[in-house]
Amino acid sequence: MRAVYAGCSRLTQSLDSAMACDSGREVYFTPVTMTMPADPPAYRFARATGADAPMLEQWLALPHLAPHHGAAADMVQVLLNPSLVRGYIIWAGDEAIGFAGTRRPERGAASLSTAVDFFVGAEAYRAPVAGAEILAAFTDRLKHGGAAEIVMFPKAEDTTAIEICRRAGFREGEAWKGALIMTLGEKI
Repeated sequence: MRAVYAGCSRLTQSLDSAMACDSGREVYFTPVTMTMPADPPAYRFARATGADAPMLEQWLALPHLAPHHGAAADMVQVLLNPSLVRGYIIWAGDEAIGFAGTRRPERGAASLSTAVDFFVGAEAYRAPVAGAEILAAFTDRLKHGGAAEIVMFPKAEDTTAIEICRRAGFREGEAWKGALIMTLGEKI
C-alpha cells in the first residue's frame, strides 16, 4: 500500500478505489469489502377477512401461541369481528407472517387509548428482534394515524411477548388478570 498525503488539501474517493488529492497525486489503498446488512422487509398490513380464518386458526394453534390465546377457533371469531377488532394480516413481501389488530382497551388505560393485539405465526419472524421491528412498524402506522397512547396486554408468563414489547418501546405497567399492561406513547 502506498500513501502520499503531502501537499493535499482535499482528498476524494473515486469508484475505482483510488483516492485523488487536489495536487494530482494519488493515494492507493487496498479496497475493503463490506457486507451491508440486508434491508428489513417492507411490512404491510392488509385488512383481515373471513378468507384469512384458516390461516389465523393454524397460527393460533402453534405451540408458542396456543397457551396464550385459548381455543383458536374462538379467538379467530373475535379477531375477525369488525365490531370488536380492526384486524390486519402482516405481510413481509409476498409472505403472510402474522396478525395485528386494534381495539378499545378493556382496562388499565384511558378510553381514548388504542389496544393492540399482535402475534407472529411465521417462524422466521418470531425472534424478539424481528417481532419488535414488526410491532414498531405497526405502532408507527397507528401513531401517524393519530393514536396517542397504545396499550398491549401480554400474558405475564409470555416472556417473549414482553421482550418484543420492550424492544418496540413499550413501558411496563401494572399486572392485570394474568397480563402485564404495557404502554407506548403519551399517557392520556
